[in-house]
Parts: sequence; C-alpha cells; structure tokens
Amino acid sequence: MNKVLKKIHGKQYLEAHGLCLEMIRRDVNDPHPYHALGLIAFEHRNFSKALELYARAADLDPDCAQYWAAKAQVLSVLGRQNEAREAAETASELPVSDPITADTLAVVFSRAGFHERAIPFFHQAISLNPQPANFHYNLGASLQFAGRFEDAKAAYLATLERDSGFFKAFTGLVGLEKQTADDNKLDLLLSLFDRHCTDGDACLHIGHAIAKTYEDLGDFEQSFLWLGRAKEKHAKQFPVNLADQKALFQAAKAPLIPETSSTTTRSQAAPIFVVGLPRTGTTLVDRILSSHPDVVAAGELNVFAALVKAAVKTSENTVLDAQTLLAATATDFGEIGEQYVASTKVLARGATRFTDKMPLNFFYAGMIHRALPNARIIALRRGAMDSCLSNYRQLFSTQFSYYNYT
Repeated sequence: MNKVLKKIHGKQYLEAHGLCLEMIRRDVNDPHPYHALGLIAFEHRNFSKALELYARAADLDPDCAQYWAAKAQVLSVLGRQNEAREAAETASELPVSDPITADTLAVVFSRAGFHERAIPFFHQAISLNPQPANFHYNLGASLQFAGRFEDAKAAYLATLERDSGFFKAFTGLVGLEKQTADDNKLDLLLSLFDRHCTDGDACLHIGHAIAKTYEDLGDFEQSFLWLGRAKEKHAKQFPVNLADQKALFQAAKAPLIPETSSTTTRSQAAPIFVVGLPRTGTTLVDRILSSHPDVVAAGELNVFAALVKAAVKTSENTVLDAQTLLAATATDFGEIGEQYVASTKVLARGATRFTDKMPLNFFYAGMIHRALPNARIIALRRGAMDSCLSNYRQLFSTQFSYYNYT
C-alpha cells in the first residue's frame, strides 16, 4: 500500500491506478485500494466518484478513522456539511493516530461551523506533528472564528515561524489588528506580492492584506488601488456572466405554484433565517439574537439550498442557479421543511430556536415561508454604495463561486 501512496504523492496516477486494480483483483474486500482510488478521484476533482470510493472503504473497515475522515472531507467539499459533520463524528469516536486525519477532521468541523469541535483536533494534529505550517494556520483560522484572537495570533505567528512565505497567515494577522505607522508589515507584504505575482490566490490574499494596511494608515486611494490589483487575476480566471446573474434574480421572483390539499403537512418548527447581501449586518444581528439563552447560532448553513437542489435534480453542477429556482416553483415544500428540521436538529444543540445565517438564503425567502410557515426571516438592507464597497473590500472564500461578483 505504501508503494501505491508514493505513486499518488508523486502524481503517477496511472501506475497507482493499475496497482489498485491488481489489489482489488487479489481481494475484492480489501479497503485500502478503494481509499487510494478515492484519493486519485479527489485529486482530479471527481468528487462524486471519490465519495463512492471512500464510502466503500469505510463500509469494508468501519473501524478506520482515516476512511471516515476522507468521506467527511469530500462531503464537505460537496457542500453537504451536515452529512460531513456526521461522518466526522463517527471518525472522532475511533482511534485517531495520524496528524493528517486529525487535521482533516478539524477542517470538516470548522467548515460545518463547529469550531469548538475543530480546535481540539487541530491541537491533536499539531501534537502529533508540529512541523507543518498549515496545521498552525488552520488552528489560527478556527480560533479567530471562535473569537479567541490572542490565541489565533499566536497560531499565525507559529505558522510563519515554519514558513515565512505562508501568505494566508499574513492576511490573518493583518485582519486581527489595526495596522499603525509604527507597527505594520507593509514592506514585507509588498515584497511577497512581487514574489507571488503569477499566483492568483496569493495575489488575492496578499493584496487584500496590503489594502487593509493602507486603509488602517488612512491612505484610502492606495487601499482602493490595491484591492483592484489583488482581484485582477481572479477576476480574469473566474469572470462573472451578467446575463446569468440577471436570470438568477429574475428566477427568484417567479411565483410559486399554488398548493393543493394533498400537500404535505407543514412543520411547526420556527428557525430564524438571517438573510441579505454579505456585509450588511447579518453577523451582528445573528450575534444579538444568539445572545438570548433560548437561541443558538447554527452558522451559515446551505442546508435549505441543498435540499431544494436535491428535490428538483436539475443538471447544472451549481446548487444555486436560475434553472433550479424555476424548477422548484412546483416542489412539495412540506417535505423540504421536514427534511430541513431533521438535518439541522444537531446544529440547534437542543435550543428552543436557532439561527441560520446564510446571507444568500434571500433567494429562497418565498420557498422558506412555504416550507416552514413558523420560521422568521430577518432581511438586512444597507445603502447600495456601502454594500458594494463593503463587498469589494471583503476577502470571501474562493471555494464558493456565488461570491465571484466581489
């Protein structure tokens, strides 16, 4: 098996694939080749195939945390965060003895919004192998989300001790503290930007850190120019189709088909949806609400969108698109409401109410009302220019194409 993994790490995929098939011919119930084939599929972004192969490995050896972690990872990439968290929980109950598995589980938990579950696994990964810079960066990002800013700063500094060019750690550090004339990293960031000028992802992160520094220093013209430089390569790599954007908003306005008497009984659950463009105050409102003892913040969930997509089974490989919204106008939303409640039960952590703070759920407002009549939808609005500028200044995750407009 080590020979196969060495081939995969060396990107000798055809040879690795052949070795895996030989192993399966010798023993069809050996889980190792299925896991290895899953790694190959994952590397080639064939996530549905990777999921099938990882699940096969986990079925054959359900006591191996590594297989469950791999399954959780691909589910997370596919946006199926609740299923990913469940697979990670299964893995967490098994012995975890290697740092990669511990880090993978932590990343899955953090992406699902369970930072309190992620942080111990990040610490475990570091205790098993303190050398990889990305382990410390991942820990820092989760600590930052959890509001533990001093601990996050220490983790980012530990990242840079191991890799002085780890540009995402600089973005994290600059975002944690206001930069001053006497204490900033501008010269280093400028040199990093020149060094990584061909890497779109690096340009995005470093350029945003430079723009944030200039803004803190009061040089708003330079800050705005650097935002443009930061985004230039990504804007060319991931262009936004204005016609598709207009079609999406038009589809969201389409009336839902009237219900019939045979429609499924509606769930009585009453979650709170906080929606609006990003950077319009959704996080602030979410924190105000979740400060109440009966309300838990469940995070930015894509559960409702995923359930709609699964119900209509449209051909696009995106969850949110015009065809899906139009096809959903005739859906039985009672069933979706029941599925939503079942999928979010653990996330609610036993609270009377919970908030779902996925900003783009405004596209589904009518559907949410149909599926969950007792739900409350709080829509945040902000001045158009303020919203545009604030979105432009924000470094959003590049995993989600919905934010490419920024």
